Amino acid sequence: MILLTGTLSLNAALIERRPLHRETELGRRDAPAAVILIPDSDEYRRIGRDLATAIEAKTGVKLEVENASNFTFASPRTIRREKLSRHFILLGQFWNNSVLERLYANFYSGPDSLYTGPGGYEVRTVCSPFRPGHNCIVASGSDLEGCQKAVDYLLETIQTEEEKYYFQFWLKIKLTGAAAEAEAESRAKVAPILVNFDQYCVFGHPEAKSFWDEDPHNLLPWNYRNLGAAATFGRAYWQTGNRQYADAFQRIVLGCREQIDKIRELYKEGRPDLMDYSGAGLTIAWDLIEESDAFTEIERQPITDFIFDMAFLNRNVYYLVKCKDLPLETCIE
Repeated sequence: MILLTGTLSLNAALIERRPLHRETELGRRDAPAAVILIPDSDEYRRIGRDLATAIEAKTGVKLEVENASNFTFASPRTIRREKLSRHFILLGQFWNNSVLERLYANFYSGPDSLYTGPGGYEVRTVCSPFRPGHNCIVASGSDLEGCQKAVDYLLETIQTEEEKYYFQFWLKIKLTGAAAEAEAESRAKVAPILVNFDQYCVFGHPEAKSFWDEDPHNLLPWNYRNLGAAATFGRAYWQTGNRQYADAFQRIVLGCREQIDKIRELYKEGRPDLMDYSGAGLTIAWDLIEESDAFTEIERQPITDFIFDMAFLNRNVYYLVKCKDLPLETCIE
């Protein structure tokens, strides 16, 4: 999750980013720092108790196993704030775990009846979705088999440091069935683009190409279609764990950032289309993948700076400046 302090200047976004809480502590023998939340079913209760027993045998830390429904309100489906004293280890999927339902609604976790597919699984760290420093470890899949595989994988990843036990950041995804077929189809479509990626994101490339068409405006690396493509690559990385997509996201965004002075000039000329069309998708994608191992701390800063720099420039878009005191139908026309 993008968490910040700092201010915006007239010329750039000067963002002081808060620390990323990439590690999820299990606690110490006398002070558990996590709880296992399960669907209300005997099958998942067995998996949850087996997980708690295995963690205790490995670390001495005894985690409680509770129904996820006790940690949310029924309507609206929000988290009970008083329950956020411990990290969550979440089993199940969208349809049977109310906390995962909340994460799913905010794009933070994907498994439902189709994704990850039969026997597929997801092991994912979701950093600070409900409050800073409170993490969720998702060990999930479309069915019981997938959940069990996620739990088995998770148990292999426990870290220790001076009697403190924790999970490092994880993004491990195994797709099967229709989900795997859809991902393979998407990967095949994008493969030719990734082979010659400089043509899409390097300013002044002699054989420049656009992600959509050959309109001269769309051949520039900072056009809104490229930023939209960056958002698509970012979300694809979140869905699949394929590092190629994370690399594509970073190259597009940093390629745009290299031309920030030219972009500022465009905004002076009244060109609002960059963040106007693509800003929301780009920001959501970065929020999903910022903490991942695909980026170093040095690489994260300029991406965050660029997004906020662009958001600041976007204050001058036509309908915000010219339409703020006009009826809605006038602005639409």
